[in-house]
Amino acid sequence: MEPHIAKKFKKEHLLQAANMFDIQEQTCQELDGFENFIYEGQRNDKPVILRLSHSSKKDRDQIGSELAFVNYLAQNGADAAQPLPARNGDLIREIALPDHTYFSAVCFQKAPGHHPIETDYNTDLYLKWGAAMGKMHRLSRQYNPPVEQQRIHWYEEIEITRPGDFLPPSQEGVIEMMAEYTRKLHGLPVSRQNYGVVHNDLHPYNYLYDGQQITMIDFEDAVQMWYMADLVSSLFMVSVWPPNEMNREDFTRSFWPFFLRGYREQNDIPESWIEEIPLFLKFRELGQYVAMYRACDMQNLDPWVAHFLNGRQQRIEEDLLYIEIEDWQMISG
Repeated sequence: MEPHIAKKFKKEHLLQAANMFDIQEQTCQELDGFENFIYEGQRNDKPVILRLSHSSKKDRDQIGSELAFVNYLAQNGADAAQPLPARNGDLIREIALPDHTYFSAVCFQKAPGHHPIETDYNTDLYLKWGAAMGKMHRLSRQYNPPVEQQRIHWYEEIEITRPGDFLPPSQEGVIEMMAEYTRKLHGLPVSRQNYGVVHNDLHPYNYLYDGQQITMIDFEDAVQMWYMADLVSSLFMVSVWPPNEMNREDFTRSFWPFFLRGYREQNDIPESWIEEIPLFLKFRELGQYVAMYRACDMQNLDPWVAHFLNGRQQRIEEDLLYIEIEDWQMISG
């Protein structure tokens, strides 16, 4: 959470939002939110999720395009937590602030299950995780919203266009690497079969698992990008700190073949994209690095962020492989 946003948020804003969505105020319990204020509460005796986002992060139009995509997915059979309307029927309600910015409040169904714990990490989970993403991408190929509901492209994200706004001057090498890898991605082919709206952040804290089914949540970072990049983003995020004390390469060998197999049960992806995995991994590493500097208090890092940042600048500037696997075709089956 950016410190200047955290300072703006008051309890009265939570109470206003809860009232707008008919959520019982006394039931609201704060959850972990990296970039937003997120609460679980009760509405008509059913659990729901309330999210408040500051306009400097996402404006109303961006949130509207997110909700349109989620509704499309859910209405066409994907396992995604649907948004719920406010008392006045709107999906988004604004809470104005004295500085002429605002918080956008939205409410979602509470998905069944829990975020995976170490004992959940097995081939069955990986297959279901991949299948959930494959179904989403299959539907995304047919998604054709009006202009005002289209998601931005990957290259329009602020971490890509303005990394120097967040990184200290001593990190010019990282900024140059971002520019270099952005150029590389611009050279990739784009078609309806390989490129569309993707989740862009489907890690274990952005879905819930009940032992049978995965339900995807938090599509806030959805962009238009290559489908393979979305698969790689899940691999990247879960391998920052692999479960069960595995090293990154051993975990990848146990995870990726089953994740990709589950994906292919729902959607095809040409073998030619396998060779782009290292490219997408490095690009995600760069984006994640800039995002940490944008969102985190560098003097008070949580363990995951500290673990990720440790030695990261040097690895980026030396262009080292994020995952030291040479033959991706072999483990991709």
